[in-house]
Amino acid sequence: MIYNTIPGTTSAAGEKAQFLKEVITGAVTVPEITYDFAFELLSHMKGGPSVEVLLDLALGEDADLATDAAAVLKSQVYLYDADTDRLNTAYKD
Repeated sequence: MIYNTIPGTTSAAGEKAQFLKEVITGAVTVPEITYDFAFELLSHMKGGPSVEVLLDLALGEDADLATDAAAVLKSQVYLYDADTDRLNTAYKD
């Protein structure tokens, strides 16, 4: 999970990001991966699938999740047009 799933846009990175989202939201419990550690793992991905997950959380209804996701989102460097379009739409709304 930490060393064998590299950052990027691979299908494995997408699965990793979605799994970490489930850990963060409490849908899945893994004693070795805490809420904070899940966000840390997302932060190391630097973009791609992690941005979609972070945007889901940052633009969601839970203010605490949104704050934590936004803090990590600021560190991501690889955003696609779809990501920036989504941010632009949310800003305008």
